[in-house]
Amino acid sequence: VMGSKIHNESIDLTTAAQRTLFGAARELDNTELFASVGVIDKTFAKGSFFSSSSFNKTLSDSLCSLYDADAVLSLDKIVIYDKQEVMLNDAHDYLAFLEVYVSSAWTLFCHKNNDIKVTTFTHSDTLYWEGVSYDSQLALQQLPDRQTALLDVAEYTGERFAKQHTPQWETVDRYLYDNTDSLMNAGMHHFTHQCWEQAADTWQQAYENAKSMSKKSKTKYETCAYAAADIAITNEILGDLQTAILWAKRSVDDFAKLKTSDAAQQRVNMSYYLQQLQHREKDEKKLSEQQ
Repeated sequence: VMGSKIHNESIDLTTAAQRTLFGAARELDNTELFASVGVIDKTFAKGSFFSSSSFNKTLSDSLCSLYDADAVLSLDKIVIYDKQEVMLNDAHDYLAFLEVYVSSAWTLFCHKNNDIKVTTFTHSDTLYWEGVSYDSQLALQQLPDRQTALLDVAEYTGERFAKQHTPQWETVDRYLYDNTDSLMNAGMHHFTHQCWEQAADTWQQAYENAKSMSKKSKTKYETCAYAAADIAITNEILGDLQTAILWAKRSVDDFAKLKTSDAAQQRVNMSYYLQQLQHREKDEKKLSEQQ
């Protein structure tokens, strides 16, 4: 494969750090987790790029007092490096590409109870563009303008950094079970009207009634498994993860007592749901410890 580097050129990236900060601020503001998010477009570091005094607690404390803020996020350093080349590949056409590498360093100063907690972060990413043509210049024309691309990458870096370090909403599917049991139907009626406690109480009554049935009853373990699963979901909605985990485990156990292929699949589904609940419980414990 033959390759040739594109000639060196001077690109003005003086606004790169600013674009990174604005990208991070916009993403943080979009999360709606904070009362307000602002940007201080000013450099506080002293010295050269390779040897500089970083943002410190004293500066953070003065800024928080000035702007009535609880935290300061400092972009300490950002390095952007790109490579653009054109190659003649085996298909006898030209491949032009622009690859951009970016690395950044950040410091978060959190102010709480007359104390400042300092946390440092690093973030790295790579973005790639390519163009293919029988003519090398036409292949190059498919690439974005280098300065525009580099500044866009700087802004993208801020967005990505903020997104990776803030909670993100994720939607997941939840499945409710129902059968011919009258209490199961009544519980579903309460659930659809968002009467969560009534739904849980009704399904628990259905569970206890089914539990007392004879082992020969065809619906004994089915109703138990269905009711326990529905109670787990209702308690998750109510924010009681420990109770939700308890009922999810019961549902898994009751599905195991049903000797059908569908029950086996439902047991797999409920086992996965149980893992999700346990993972959520661990995450919430970590969040409470950090507060």
